[in-house]
Amino acid sequence: MTTNGGWMFLLNSLTIGGSERKTVNISNYLASVGNRIHIAYLCKPATLAGDIDDAVSVLFLDRKGKFDLSVPRKLRNYWINNNISAAWCVNSYPALYAYSAARQLKNRPRLIASTNTTIFHTMYDRLQMLVYAPVFRRLDTLVFGTALQQQLWNREYSLAGTDSRVIYNGIDTAFFRPVDSAARAAAREKLGIRPGALCLGCVAQFRPEKAHADLIRALEALLAQGVDCQLLLVGEGRTRPGIQQLVTTKGLRERVCFLGTQNDVREALSALDIFVLASTSVETFSNAALEAMAMGKAVILSRIGGAAEMIGDGENGILYEPGDVNALVAAVCRLSDSAARDRYARNARTRVCDLFTLERMARAYEATLANTNL
Repeated sequence: MTTNGGWMFLLNSLTIGGSERKTVNISNYLASVGNRIHIAYLCKPATLAGDIDDAVSVLFLDRKGKFDLSVPRKLRNYWINNNISAAWCVNSYPALYAYSAARQLKNRPRLIASTNTTIFHTMYDRLQMLVYAPVFRRLDTLVFGTALQQQLWNREYSLAGTDSRVIYNGIDTAFFRPVDSAARAAAREKLGIRPGALCLGCVAQFRPEKAHADLIRALEALLAQGVDCQLLLVGEGRTRPGIQQLVTTKGLRERVCFLGTQNDVREALSALDIFVLASTSVETFSNAALEAMAMGKAVILSRIGGAAEMIGDGENGILYEPGDVNALVAAVCRLSDSAARDRYARNARTRVCDLFTLERMARAYEATLANTNL
């Protein structure tokens, strides 16, 4: 419990996304055990604002333009007035604002930053790190989502001298839990999944790195091999129209269901036989995959980011090389056997409950904010 002031989480927005939802969940948890928690966000949308508990204070900074000089001033005033002792920046852009605000304070909050990206692939992102890397070196603590990410960032951006730690994502395993057969059957019927069909699914924003096209190509190949399967896609984003066109072009409209953004993904997850995440970049430690595992689903993940730290390949999930559609198809075929699939699913649930719970993650966040060891 905090004794020397409140703690702030600073985000770009409160849109529906893995980092944003995780931050809200952690904030609510930390507030529920007696900590003074504040959430500040730079710009709209604020879709998740209604999910924030009343005990958590919320500040909208109303950023305008590329770099709004009024934001550091607003942050400084808020930190002083609310005796903020630590500010946690979620991703690079908020870290830049927090660092700018702290430079003009004699007694500044401890600055902590976490980031979701493991490897930057685009030239634009790599150029941006010329600005962000010096900022990260001057923060008090860096938090990485996987050991692999920590190693890569320390090497690529000369961060080895900065205090850092690894905190794995965690989820509420009481909220995300297996459903009974009746609830599963009802969900499948509602979503139009035919009896006996192998239902694959993904929960991810439609962005290039999520590689939804690989899922469509895998579905086409599976059907050609005689595997009766369907695909559920949860999420929105700029690549959705192109994916819908690909589905139409390949004659798969009756096999693919686009569910859009879901505030509660449990119904969709309960209908699945296999959860698949085909990302080819950016992914660090997928909350969506953890949620599926907690609900007792077999998972197939591309081998990027912390996927190999999340699951044991061949024990509680299957890993394949990103972009290798043939390997993805082979992994689905391995799990087409219901007995094998059930074994993977049970092991997946056990692994999440043992290692990746919301409480375990929140305790690690609390210790980091308080600058103590677990």
